[in-house]
Amino acid sequence: MDPLHAASVALTAAAGAAYLWAARRQWLRLGEAETQGGGRWWWIGLGLQTAALAISLCDAGHRSFAYGALAGWAAVAAIMFASSFIAAPVRLLLALPLGAIILLVAIAGIAPLGSPPEDGTGSWISRLHAGFMASHLAAVAAAGAAGALYLLAAGRLKAGDPRATRLPSL
Repeated sequence: MDPLHAASVALTAAAGAAYLWAARRQWLRLGEAETQGGGRWWWIGLGLQTAALAISLCDAGHRSFAYGALAGWAAVAAIMFASSFIAAPVRLLLALPLGAIILLVAIAGIAPLGSPPEDGTGSWISRLHAGFMASHLAAVAAAGAAGALYLLAAGRLKAGDPRATRLPSL
């Protein structure tokens, strides 16, 4: 692994860890009366990720990793932009999925490149990706069902329908 690529992968992994740490700290502070602050790790992660992106853009040999790093950086930048519209505790908890995604980009950066196996089994990174995507689809389906159930229950309760009390609790 060349030094530029190794540095960008290490900085990307450090950024992902910083985002996860920021989410953990914010989660632990939600019960406190004063939940402002705690965003220092968020900014540290953004700085590390920006450095990793700059290095990966200079590395012509690993263009696909640079695109993943750019996508992760864009996701963080979008959350930072939206931070003026959403409350700080919620924004900082969004660091949890972002940190996981950034760590997956770092893992993909160390995965061996090459053509997929001809027996159709796929590499370990493909199986890891498929597992995360299956989990994502299951979570989206569960969230959609919960949202539909909430709308149904809210509508029934507002209408005074006696069947509304027979619905599962929200």
